[in-house]
Amino acid sequence: MIETNDRHTLTPDILRMVESGIIGRTLCPSCGGGSTSERSLSVRPTDVPGQWKASCWRSTCGFWQIVGGSTEPQAAQQPEAVYFDDSVRSLVGTTIEEDLADYCIDPHTADRRGWRVASGGRLVMPVLDRHGSQIGTTTRTFTKPKQVRTYKSDHSCAYLDWHCDPSLAGGPVLIVEDQISALRASEAGVNAIALMGTNLTPEAMTEISDAGYALIYIALDNDVFQKSLDYASKYSHYGTVVPLYLPCDIKSFVLDSAIRALVHEIPPGFPNE
Repeated sequence: MIETNDRHTLTPDILRMVESGIIGRTLCPSCGGGSTSERSLSVRPTDVPGQWKASCWRSTCGFWQIVGGSTEPQAAQQPEAVYFDDSVRSLVGTTIEEDLADYCIDPHTADRRGWRVASGGRLVMPVLDRHGSQIGTTTRTFTKPKQVRTYKSDHSCAYLDWHCDPSLAGGPVLIVEDQISALRASEAGVNAIALMGTNLTPEAMTEISDAGYALIYIALDNDVFQKSLDYASKYSHYGTVVPLYLPCDIKSFVLDSAIRALVHEIPPGFPNE
């Protein structure tokens, strides 16, 4: 079965990813990743046995294609953010609360953010734009092997999860990879935005700049620090963009003061200063 919203078809390389069971990102056959040739096409299995979906995260594209699975006609596609139909409940008093405590996350703060627990011990986290509207959903487990899935339902904006106090716009903002790190930073009093990965696109930088942030710290994991350096150079025209080499992941910081210290000083002689 093949279902698509575009006349383009998946390339042989993408189909080989599906056949080999490789989850990853590659070039979109429809938009080619835009002017930056970013690997914007996500290739991953769905909840239907034997079925895979390839979807482009670029809001100006929105290409998707489903291959494999049942040959029965499918109902109209529903927004991906509500892909699970099992009931969710408060995370307070669950084992997820204990898991988040390992990252110094207050369960009541996460609960107010809308984080919930679904069947199988999955943490369900809404992805919110800078106005507080939900544009997608992420689910993750804490048992090994860890499983993380994110589902974008609004393709009209950059896929970012904002943990920012609007009254602090114009001050520093911390760009991190994941939502738990972003919530941890915001609990420490630092505005943070989760990239939902490591890909910082021009669209995302424009949205961050338009929100009034001109002092931008990029705090990706150290294994991709070269990306942080490249982004600082590439996006210097947006303001002061500082790459951070961290002693550990943001969500592993124990002291709030240590997180705040990250954004209070610019390294002497920094080229964007």
